[in-house]
Amino acid sequence: MSSNLLRRSYAHALAVGIGYGVFVRLRQYAGRPSYWYDEAFLLLNIAHRSAGQLLGAIDYRVVAPPAFLWTLRALYLAAGGSEWVMRLPGLVASLAALALMVPLARAAVRHWLWPCAVVFAVFSYHGVDLSYEVRPYTVDALMTEIVLLATIGTLEPASPAQARFAWHGLLAAALIGPWMSFPSVFVLAGAAAAAALQSAEGDPRWRRRAIVLSMIAGISAAVLWVVSARALYYPGLTREWTERWAPPISKGSSAAWLITCPVSVGDYATTGAGIPFTVLAAIALAHGGRPVAVRVLFGVPILLLIAGSFLRFYPCGDRLGYFAAPLFWLLATLGLRAVAERWPSTSRKWIWSAAALLIVADAARGAGFAAHTKPRVDFRSAFEFVRAHRSAGDRLWTTSPETYEVYYGRDPSFLVGSPEAAVTMRQEDRLWIVSPAIPIARLLESDLGTLNGRRVLTGLAGNLEVALFAPPASARQ
Repeated sequence: MSSNLLRRSYAHALAVGIGYGVFVRLRQYAGRPSYWYDEAFLLLNIAHRSAGQLLGAIDYRVVAPPAFLWTLRALYLAAGGSEWVMRLPGLVASLAALALMVPLARAAVRHWLWPCAVVFAVFSYHGVDLSYEVRPYTVDALMTEIVLLATIGTLEPASPAQARFAWHGLLAAALIGPWMSFPSVFVLAGAAAAAALQSAEGDPRWRRRAIVLSMIAGISAAVLWVVSARALYYPGLTREWTERWAPPISKGSSAAWLITCPVSVGDYATTGAGIPFTVLAAIALAHGGRPVAVRVLFGVPILLLIAGSFLRFYPCGDRLGYFAAPLFWLLATLGLRAVAERWPSTSRKWIWSAAALLIVADAARGAGFAAHTKPRVDFRSAFEFVRAHRSAGDRLWTTSPETYEVYYGRDPSFLVGSPEAAVTMRQEDRLWIVSPAIPIARLLESDLGTLNGRRVLTGLAGNLEVALFAPPASARQ
């Protein structure tokens, strides 16, 4: 097969892959899955707080950057709080991040293996899963890519015009990035470190650039900290993220954690690839075939993530580490490049096969995204079932009254505050319960299940169980 035909085949395959990535993201968004716990907490703030009141600590201990909250508030005022509207920022950021991976991978890898980084992004299970949530994590990944692409475009411009454009884009990202994405501060620090390294090599332009970039990013982050971010470190944050903080040095397990932290972040980026990603990233940072400044750009944010966890400042892992997913996809590809260049006789098919193995778990796990919508907890269907079958005087207890309020507003005459309050209801009252199956089973074993001879009727609505507690004379489905 000729090299031109081979390149065209690669291009066609990559286009099909990107098309698949776009399709599964749109498929989930179009399915309009129900809001769930975390989304409801955020949306109640969006509905009841002004733009100024969204700064700092807000209700339900929600942590999100102000610009993201303001975007949602503006959309809410303009078009309401439906899933179509509130999920739009996350979807747009996810699609933009997927598209931006193409020029970023080409610029960062500069090798025939660059499509690997794009394929990692296409098949990322969590990349799809987060794309239809009312949460800022896809914005985090997009901001990471913007900063990386602007920095590389400044370090290695194809033309003076591109250098100016990339530099001004980087300054804009330094100014607004922290307000759109908290962890973008880590990536901006990597950009400043890369600029400082260029300065150390004797180029006076880069000394000025390093100072200007650091000042803009530092001032923006400092103002954000004073007016908003510092209020987010509420009592209990440490307890909620116990498994994601670094263990105390006195316990002697910190050294092992230094390895498990990047592994967990890599595994969240691409399921099951945490260990190979970490190994390939280490190879890339040591012998990645790229200038030291580029490798510093990629390595510093990961080091700061680890340091932030040691300082109990930013948890390492899960969705909070998704901002680093593009870094791991690029570093893994650079690691494969280093292997291919170290052993040039290795057949390309073996390198491609190794890359393909890294996405097998995510491809299999995410196959269902193309076939059907995958809500986390389908509260909407359960509430619709109850409202369709309720009678006058009925009451409802649910594990997520906030989600009910998002859909139907506050209704104290219908909602019961707690199971304990339900026990004190009159014998002739009917009580609906919407809850996961395990809490329902526990309730059936409690006094509530047999109180005053009530008969229990149960059924499924979505992926939740709905139970009706009622006197025998009035009980019905």
